[in-house]
Amino acid sequence: MSTRTDLITDLDAFAALEGEWNSLLEASAADTVFLTHEWMFRWWKYFGMGRLLQLVTVRQDGELIAIAPLMRTPAKLQPFRPLSALEFLGFDHVTSDYLDIIVRRGRETAAREALVAYFASRRKTLDLVQIDEAGSEAGVICERLGALSRRPFTLRKTSMSVSRVIALSGLTWDGYLGTLGSSHRYNVRRRRRNLAKQFEVQIDVVKDESQRQAALADLVQLHNMRWQGRGEKGAFSTADILRFHDEISQKFLALGWLRLFILRMNGTPAAAFYGFRYKGTYSFYQHGLDPQHSKLSVGQVLLGMSIEYAIEEGADVYDFLSGENTYKDLWAKDNRSLIQIEACPAGWPAAVRVTTEMARQAKRRLMKLAGRKPVTVEYAPAAGDDAEAAPPADLANATRKGAM
Repeated sequence: MSTRTDLITDLDAFAALEGEWNSLLEASAADTVFLTHEWMFRWWKYFGMGRLLQLVTVRQDGELIAIAPLMRTPAKLQPFRPLSALEFLGFDHVTSDYLDIIVRRGRETAAREALVAYFASRRKTLDLVQIDEAGSEAGVICERLGALSRRPFTLRKTSMSVSRVIALSGLTWDGYLGTLGSSHRYNVRRRRRNLAKQFEVQIDVVKDESQRQAALADLVQLHNMRWQGRGEKGAFSTADILRFHDEISQKFLALGWLRLFILRMNGTPAAAFYGFRYKGTYSFYQHGLDPQHSKLSVGQVLLGMSIEYAIEEGADVYDFLSGENTYKDLWAKDNRSLIQIEACPAGWPAAVRVTTEMARQAKRRLMKLAGRKPVTVEYAPAAGDDAEAAPPADLANATRKGAM
């Protein structure tokens, strides 16, 4: 069989990959919503300015068997780092979890050999974040670069964050509540009852385009009210971020992946949930609430309802995604650890010396922009040598009034 590796740097060629990309993703172990062509392409559209697209594809007898969704940021845009590195698309502005190199099942050997040869020949640093520590193709390929017999790469691994997850398969809502601590289980039920006694409670579930934009504006306003009350920016802090979420939520709605809920009290929006249902996974991406109702725990009430909806839909997993928030511990006992891996060509000690600052910068960008609390960085070195467009009108109006 003949194997061919290509570098794609053109936006039109990126767009043309959509069908092949998603078919490959479905046939891989890395199948998550954040690696879909829909998410990756729109991320590049809104946040790729000043960067160089570096999509590495591997084909075997013409069939696409691997994609490394990478980019390169010129060194002048990263003054803390003297060397430009290859990085994942999606790693900043709007956090994307479980990033990886996409490889077709059954073709791992050919794909890995081709990608290791490609990266080794170009001697570029790989700076890859939001990788699942439990296993990833990116991790395998970096390990192989570190084990080269000639001119091996130096590897460094850094803890980034933890994603709390709930295994839902086979559970009913009451069955799930039975897995919680007695105090939290009591509070979940009590808070719902108290809201229903004091207010007319309504949950709006976005089902069509006529509802989507208004609900997204409510989400942004509620999110901003919470964060601005703390004197901080939230996750919807720029026009490009707003435009990205407007477009991706529209696309995900059409595909049946969007989960956008608004909790109303006496007709007024009080809390919002923004997430995705992709295959068997329900992902909690972002939320917001009116601070004046914080004592009523409206955010927690809606969060519990979203888990109940996930169970009713037959989801296998509820994923809180990355971020160290203590309230998640009440709902989920299991977790997935996310790490950063840097693979640096041997003989480039300058790259190794700046690893600490690289990790800090990446962590700040990921967590601050997503409104998520960062975690402590820990190092595990491996052996080796040393003019902005305006957002949609409804969203722009929401941001002026007031992120979680």
